[in-house]
Amino acid sequence: MLTKLAYYGSLDFISPFWGDWFFYTYLDYNNIPGCPSNPGANPPASGYPDASCSGALLQSMESTNAGALLAAASPVNDTGLVYEQLIAGHFLPEVTSGPAISAYPIVGMAAQLSVAGNDGTGGSDVSYLWTVTGTPPANPQIAAPAAATTNVTFSAAGAYSFQVTVAGPDGLSVRRDIQFYVSPSGPGSPIITSDLSAQGTEGKTFNYRITATPAATSFGATGLPSGLTVNTASGLISGAPLAYGTFQVALSAVNSVGMGTATLNLTAGQAPPGTAIYRINCGDSSSYTDPAGNVWSADEDFTGGSTVSTTTAISGTTTPVVYQTARQSLPIYTIPVPNGNYTVVMKFAEIQYQAAGKRQFNVAINGTQVLTNFDIVATAGAADTAVAVPFPVTVTSGAITIGLTTGAAGVALINGIEILAASAAGSPHITSSLTAQGTAGTTVNYQITATPAATSFDAIALPSGLSINTSSGLISGTSTVYGTFPVTLGASNSDGTGTALLNLTIKPAPSGTAIYRIDCGNPSSYTDPAGIVWSADEDFTGGSTVSTTHAIQGTPKPVVYQTARQSSPTYTLPVGNGNYTVVLKFAEIQYAAAGKRQFNVTINGAQVLTNFDIVAAAGAANTAVDESFPVTVTGGAITIKLTTGAAGVALINGIGVLTAN
Repeated sequence: MLTKLAYYGSLDFISPFWGDWFFYTYLDYNNIPGCPSNPGANPPASGYPDASCSGALLQSMESTNAGALLAAASPVNDTGLVYEQLIAGHFLPEVTSGPAISAYPIVGMAAQLSVAGNDGTGGSDVSYLWTVTGTPPANPQIAAPAAATTNVTFSAAGAYSFQVTVAGPDGLSVRRDIQFYVSPSGPGSPIITSDLSAQGTEGKTFNYRITATPAATSFGATGLPSGLTVNTASGLISGAPLAYGTFQVALSAVNSVGMGTATLNLTAGQAPPGTAIYRINCGDSSSYTDPAGNVWSADEDFTGGSTVSTTTAISGTTTPVVYQTARQSLPIYTIPVPNGNYTVVMKFAEIQYQAAGKRQFNVAINGTQVLTNFDIVATAGAADTAVAVPFPVTVTSGAITIGLTTGAAGVALINGIEILAASAAGSPHITSSLTAQGTAGTTVNYQITATPAATSFDAIALPSGLSINTSSGLISGTSTVYGTFPVTLGASNSDGTGTALLNLTIKPAPSGTAIYRIDCGNPSSYTDPAGIVWSADEDFTGGSTVSTTHAIQGTPKPVVYQTARQSSPTYTLPVGNGNYTVVLKFAEIQYAAAGKRQFNVTINGAQVLTNFDIVAAAGAANTAVDESFPVTVTGGAITIKLTTGAAGVALINGIGVLTAN
């Protein structure tokens, strides 16, 4: 069977059978009878076969001449037009890449030789052997001569030649050569001076800068854990490691003279339970830093699907940007993680349809279906509303695979993915319900329970107005915002921390419900005669406090007006987007006459009071006066800013925020 054809040079003999396995036929292509394009010794420049002397004709010629095989040894060199004819299926090995030497080989620094080959049929049953040829400047040290890839160290600069032999299972082999120059590591090449040990934590931001003397113009780092990259211009290694363990990282620093290398011992500790290992902003081509400072990566680790986005405001979340983009249709996310336990939090908001029933799809995690005919609108309660769905996952194969498929209607869609490190064995398992509801402006109570018993508790990303008692696990307070909030719960004991995700839904308050009652300038809360609680001064920046014991006229709650914040304070009150009435409460507790204090007030950038004079508006000092303003919120907050006007400094005694239709 004719199996291979190779052009090398000119040889004029035919080899006999070799070991009863194969024979070679060597033809002098300077004089091949029967090839009309070759009269005499003028072969075509590109060699044979060509258009007029086909491979079939050459094969026929070989068969004709087979009886005239000459008794000759194997060729003394690799020249001649060679047909390899194998009798029993034996093939010469092939070199598929290389040989190659790593960039910037330098005296005293380990470089890397590499080659790849197969047994001639695509199989991997081959062996390798590296040898030095010629006369080297000094004998190099080859770490693993019989490996496809090996480190090699040089003690002298100059030109070097190596040969690698790739042998198949029957002893047949091919050889390839490589030549290169090794640079000196003498004065002027960089020496790495940065600390060669560093610590980080899985899922946490990590920064390490390679430094070198003399200055380097470029840097390198190989062997970094997933999630870290090196800036080759600055030498900064940054990111968040997505695996834990100890990593030997090969550092390099290069200038015009040579290269310096060193090994960094990088230890990444296992992430504490609840730590986000991945935050992916699905469908977004750019990364996003949320208000809490968490970085969400651009869409990554996916195959399939297409992107969709909206500019409509998203309710029920403190990270609306995550929900304004999505990947839809049939995407699959394959996210590499170390084996262990995790919580996968999938984030959804319906940004295309307004009604339930338009989109129903399925989701599987590592082959297990976790959502069937999932309807985002039905779950969130409305379109353009965030909902987060958590699932515990045990990883045994080094990856979390999330597959979305079509269900009863429409196509699948996902807005964000968060992967959290899960709890260790023996740590508490949270047993309380992972859904809860409340109403903005009214008291909310939720008790975290866990088995085994926990000694402390935590809750991350509570809506404004709610807080947790870390000893008892009671979440309580009055929410000032509405929507659906994914709250990360924690329960800890001596064995570790258990985590879970609470989907807390706060409904909008009925019109006229007080979301905020702030007693400005008062360090303590106050319960008025109607039993209404006014919070201690909060949510402000700037200003100073002033107070009086003088009786305040014109109000059933004089205590609110006996304290104040003055100068140029700004109050920023988080609320859900919607309509509100803001009530500003004033009493002049320092001056007895009009004209002594005149100041300005803006709400969300719109000026609502200009040169406001409290005495003139109330009719007297130490007399209460309220000013009310309708406000439509689109940015998730009410900002009240007081600035100096025609006289004195600004002053405010109390703030009320009421819901409005």
